[in-house]
Amino acid sequence: MRYAAILQTNWDWRAAANFMFGGGGGALLLAAAIAGSGASVHLPATLLGMALMGAGLAMVWLEIGRPWRAVNVMFKPQNSWMTREAYVAGCAFLLAAGSVLFRLTWLPMAAGAAGIAFLYCQARILRAAKGVPAWREPSLVGLIVTTGLVEGIAYLVIVQVALSEPAGSTQLLLVGFLMLRLFAWFFYRGKLHSSDPPLQVIAALPRLGSRFVLFGHFLPVLFIAGSYLDSPFSLINMSISAILVALSGWYLKFVLVTRLAHVQGFGLGKLQRGHPLILNGHQKVSEASVRLHKTREREIRNQRRNK
Repeated sequence: MRYAAILQTNWDWRAAANFMFGGGGGALLLAAAIAGSGASVHLPATLLGMALMGAGLAMVWLEIGRPWRAVNVMFKPQNSWMTREAYVAGCAFLLAAGSVLFRLTWLPMAAGAAGIAFLYCQARILRAAKGVPAWREPSLVGLIVTTGLVEGIAYLVIVQVALSEPAGSTQLLLVGFLMLRLFAWFFYRGKLHSSDPPLQVIAALPRLGSRFVLFGHFLPVLFIAGSYLDSPFSLINMSISAILVALSGWYLKFVLVTRLAHVQGFGLGKLQRGHPLILNGHQKVSEASVRLHKTREREIRNQRRNK
């Protein structure tokens, strides 16, 4: 059992937005490449993927306490996944721009490969945070990657619907990856439960899981099935399914970064009956730890203001 596992506050909604926007944007570059450079959806899908990746990186820049020192992130490629993410993002932007400007058959696939590498770097950034049990779980990498891939395919469906392009094969691909994401979620949840996470994380998982499965998998599949019916609402069903898939991925990443990010705390194993921590010590230790954490945060803010 773990005690004094407080919620980290260094990464907030802006850090979550990097994962929400950037991962799906990188996967969209690959989806646009698979659609073909000659397809009408290639240009808008590629531009949308670049815009999503740029928006995610901009959110990270806004979160930094001293934004003008962001260039320092480029100096640690040997041991920082955030540095690798920055380098891969630069390559992805250059290749994606080249695939739009030049008619070279290999550029779209190269841009898509760089986009997937960007998505993988994002997953490893979370995995590298060893002090947060919900992030350091190895199966989280697979969950983040599959979630990004599903979002990228959903974005492509939205672009195809907007351009009145047929999206039947893309929807079938989306259903297949939805099943893969669902498996990745249950696998991650099972592994996390067995790793002795903080009690707050265990309590939050059922609510997150029920919403994620219902709105991110069950309902989208129903709307996709409805889109194959000969009805005037087919395009609406396609749009709703893709939007639900994308929003459910955003919701998962937002909760992971801002709600399940409790630090490890300390473990005491199995306590004997009558131990003070069983009676009321757990609450006292947790409250004292939270007060100490807030005091340190105030001291840091005051030091920054004085500078």
